[in-house]
Amino acid sequence: MQIEEFTLERIQSLYENIVEYNLSDSGVHPYSLNELLSPEEREKVLAAELGYGWTNGAVVLREAIAATYKNRTADEVMVTNGSAEANFLMA
Repeated sequence: MQIEEFTLERIQSLYENIVEYNLSDSGVHPYSLNELLSPEEREKVLAAELGYGWTNGAVVLREAIAATYKNRTADEVMVTNGSAEANFLMA
């Protein structure tokens, strides 16, 4: 499978961080966790234990995805880190 380069995205990425007004952007300026979370929520984040997850995606997530399709199970779903990884698996 040969995936063509998305030329428009490549051109936009050359200038997106150096222009004063970016009219081609489809998102918003990123927020910090301090702006998004209440003090209680920030404490929960800081108390969370970090570890390795499942390489094919968390079971509860795969079950939720499988439930959107008829006759599919979590064992038939693989979650990837973005579309580039998914495209690589399909190539």
